[in-house]
Amino acid sequence: MQHRYLVPLRERENCPERWVVRAGGKALCEAEICGDFIEDVIKSRLEGIRTEVFHHLGDQVDFISTLAEGATNPHAVYRIGVDKVVVKGYREVKSWNPEPLFLKHLSGRGPAPRIYAAYSYGETPLGIFVEFVEGYDPGASIYAAALSRAKGEEYSVPSSAEAVAKALGEFHSLMLDCKDPWCAPSSAGRESIESWIKRIRFYLGIIAAHGVSVASLEKLVDRSLKELKSFEGSTVLRTHQDFHFSQTLVTRENRVVIVDFEGEPARPEWASKDLEPAVRDLATLTRALSYIAFLSIAEVFEGDTSKALQALKRGEAAARRVSEWSAAVTELLAKAYVAGAPRRALPAYSTEEVLRLTLPWFVERALYETMYELEYRREMVEVAINTLEQGLPLLLLLAEHTLG
Repeated sequence: MQHRYLVPLRERENCPERWVVRAGGKALCEAEICGDFIEDVIKSRLEGIRTEVFHHLGDQVDFISTLAEGATNPHAVYRIGVDKVVVKGYREVKSWNPEPLFLKHLSGRGPAPRIYAAYSYGETPLGIFVEFVEGYDPGASIYAAALSRAKGEEYSVPSSAEAVAKALGEFHSLMLDCKDPWCAPSSAGRESIESWIKRIRFYLGIIAAHGVSVASLEKLVDRSLKELKSFEGSTVLRTHQDFHFSQTLVTRENRVVIVDFEGEPARPEWASKDLEPAVRDLATLTRALSYIAFLSIAEVFEGDTSKALQALKRGEAAARRVSEWSAAVTELLAKAYVAGAPRRALPAYSTEEVLRLTLPWFVERALYETMYELEYRREMVEVAINTLEQGLPLLLLLAEHTLG
């Protein structure tokens, strides 16, 4: 898979090594951590770069720090006038990056941060200025609960889990009100379903092309393709695509804020604009528990993923405990989502029915993750496949409560 990147650069003395780019015999600095670049963007002083300002920003620009230094996209915190703002730059050139569009529609409402400005080079988004949100990653506390259960200790499910599911329902309510062509809700027709099926087959084909055995996956795929057809006539909307706990922050006031709207980074571009049922976002959230559950089992075995995989396959005590825990958390998430989600977004109203409808999307997401791991983290490929085959957690829950 080929990637193209567009990186704004500035000359700057004492540029931190992490942000140095060497080009043309010079050591240049990625521009987002250069205050003079930020001033030029705000004041539209850069030829070829267009700036849209949505909320007034002051004149004084003071660099504070960087965030998420392991991420591809740079994140820098500034004090601009009286506002504390995150400048997020985009690196990969894609045919479509929905994040600025999401933020313009949602700005400051519900679980979305305020957007101050967006800048682009031609039709290519280069970056955004958004509200700085002080909070914690709820994925960390949910992982801690999973680890406690894996060790056989007492545990409680953090309240943030339910809060994240409720925030997802609020997000869907706001997206149902979107009238612009990029996001206007519709009804799923045969063309939509055929595109979803094509995407699943595409993922399975990529996995098989890498020499991975897909015999066990094909049964799950066949069932999923049949169940996707039941969505014909249901409401589809612009979903988040990549919703999981660590795409959010929880503030001291227990407000959940979604901090990333770029969508799935490895989704094929021909499928990037697909409208989908709201339950697809719920599926990616429940699927996130698969990784949390597995990594908690691995930590019991001191990080040895091979031993954790064997424990999962054999149904050893730690794996059983975490499987039961993740099934219970899945049910909690589904109940919280169903209680607050707009009825127009749900083709079913009971928790059991919604979980059943989530099943094909759970499988689709797991196949996407397997494809992603093949490109970026090959050591996690077996984890992605086995957590799907062993039912962590959604398949287990369905087998015990709705299919058996």
